[in-house]
Amino acid sequence: MRKYETWNDVPETSFSKTELTVDNHGRKIWGKIWLPEDGKEKHPLIIVSHGLGANYLSLSRYAKVLAGHGFACYLFDFRGGGGSHSDGTMLEMSVLTEISDLEAILDAAKAWDFVDPEHVILMGESQGGVVSAMTAVRRKEEISGLILLYPALALAETNREMFPDRDAIPERFPLFFVEVGRKYAEDIYDLDLYGEITKYDNHVLLMHGDKDPVIPLRYAVKLSGMLKDVEFHIIRGGMHGFELQREEALGYILGYLQDTCNL
Repeated sequence: MRKYETWNDVPETSFSKTELTVDNHGRKIWGKIWLPEDGKEKHPLIIVSHGLGANYLSLSRYAKVLAGHGFACYLFDFRGGGGSHSDGTMLEMSVLTEISDLEAILDAAKAWDFVDPEHVILMGESQGGVVSAMTAVRRKEEISGLILLYPALALAETNREMFPDRDAIPERFPLFFVEVGRKYAEDIYDLDLYGEITKYDNHVLLMHGDKDPVIPLRYAVKLSGMLKDVEFHIIRGGMHGFELQREEALGYILGYLQDTCNL
C-alpha cells in the first residue's frame, strides 16, 4: 500500500467525492463519500462521525489521506448538527438521535456496491466518538473496527451536574459551544457511557490529547483501563481536535486500519 509523507502528497485524482444521502424514517441525512480511484470494486468503509456542533468537514482532511490509501470514507452531517445539510435542528438532536442516524447509515451501506462488508469501521471525534462506540456495541457483528478521537465521555456526568433535578431541565440551554434542547439532556441523563461502551470487546484505537480543555484526559485513561482490547495513545500537546498533531494521529489510524483490514 502506498505511503504518503504529508497530507498534501495525496493527489486529488486518487479519489472521487460524491454526495450521498441516507433516509432515516423519512428524514434526510446528507453526506459525501470519498471513494478511492484504484480500480478495485470493493473497499473497506470508514464511517466518520463529527462532534457536537460540528459538521462533516471537521475530519475531512483525514478522509483525503485515507481514501488515497484505499479506504472509502463516508462523512456526513448528523440531523441537527452544526450548520447541518441534514434535516432537523440542534434542539431536536441528542446522542440517541445520532445513534439512530449512524444505524441508518449502516443499514444503507449494505446496498452500496463499493463496500467490502467484511471491513466496516466506525470512526468518531468527541460526541461522535461516543455515538460511534455505542453504535458499535449495538451492531458489533457488522463492525470490524472502532476509532475514537477524544471521545466526549463527560457528557452524561456534565448534564447531571447541570441539572441535579431532572424536572428542572429547561426547554433549551447552552452546552459547551452550542445551544441544545431538553431532549438532549433527557436522552443522556441516565446513560452509563462507560458501562455501555465497554461492552464492545473487539480491538479499539483510542487517542486523546493531554492538553484537552473540553474533555480532560482522565476520561480516556479511565476508558482505556476498562476496554478489553485497546490501543491507547496520549497525544502530547493535543487539544480537543489535534490541530497541530493530525499527522501523528493519522499515522496511528493508518497502522490500525492496515492491521484491522489485513492490508
